[in-house]
Amino acid sequence: LSLSLSLSLFSQVLGSVFCGYNCAIIAYGNTGSGKTHTITGEGDGHNKGILPRILEQLFRVLQRKNWYKSRIWVSYVQIYCNKLYDLQGTHRHLRQPLKIVKKNHSHEVSGMVKTEIRSALEAMKIIGSGNSKRITRAHRMNDASSRSHSVFTIHCQLHNGQKDATTKTILQLVDLAGSENVKETGVEGVALAESMHINKSLTSLGRALHAVLSNEGKSSQKKQVISFRETTLTHILSDVLSGNFVCSLILTASASPAHRQAELTSKTLAFGMGAKRIDVRASPNKAVKETKLSHFLSGVWRTVTWG
Repeated sequence: LSLSLSLSLFSQVLGSVFCGYNCAIIAYGNTGSGKTHTITGEGDGHNKGILPRILEQLFRVLQRKNWYKSRIWVSYVQIYCNKLYDLQGTHRHLRQPLKIVKKNHSHEVSGMVKTEIRSALEAMKIIGSGNSKRITRAHRMNDASSRSHSVFTIHCQLHNGQKDATTKTILQLVDLAGSENVKETGVEGVALAESMHINKSLTSLGRALHAVLSNEGKSSQKKQVISFRETTLTHILSDVLSGNFVCSLILTASASPAHRQAELTSKTLAFGMGAKRIDVRASPNKAVKETKLSHFLSGVWRTVTWG
């Protein structure tokens, strides 16, 4: 993703967040095509990913007089072999799968660690620690293939001093593991089982996307039931696919002219074209006056969302 495109993307997304919308950015593509690099990047300067740029700009805005009372929390989870694990805390959290529960017409992850942060640097330390716990493995097509999907969520409590009102919004950045052709990757044993889970979850995501498209314009009686709980990935993204979210999809593809890469790239583009056709009519979250904030805070954050 070019610098100009990434700047445009995160500016639009942050603008939506400060207007009260839940938002999500999802990186989708075949293995080794650069999804993780696009999201987190590498070092400083032009190699920064979308996530550190968004965090830096977010805290620049929050330093202004009208927003200084705002608060930010972050959470970081991975989906490995169809089970959900916390990437914060101790290694004990990595051995205990988390559960997704429905509450107040949305979904949240029960027992997930949420850490309040006061700077982009604090968030990047959490991301660095979490990334070191993510499972990677080398195969023929990728020397450091992610074996899990990851979801980094920024939970915002935005206080507008001019309006004396507070809005709660969510910004999710989703780094999907890449689709794989096991004949080309040559994986065996545990790596093969990982590939099967990755491919199954991505296929399920595609089916859910197709079902959402099929239901558009239909009456409630004629809409088909979407099995979001088929996999943990579709379950955690169910609010993003069908809820009140503004979502940006980033497609990454390999530049290799090899026939096997062309096939995977074609599938990636087909997924993107389907996602582009979804007509999302999101509405901003309701701002709460300072006098009502104590009641507002008694609710539970929606941890998993899509836009």
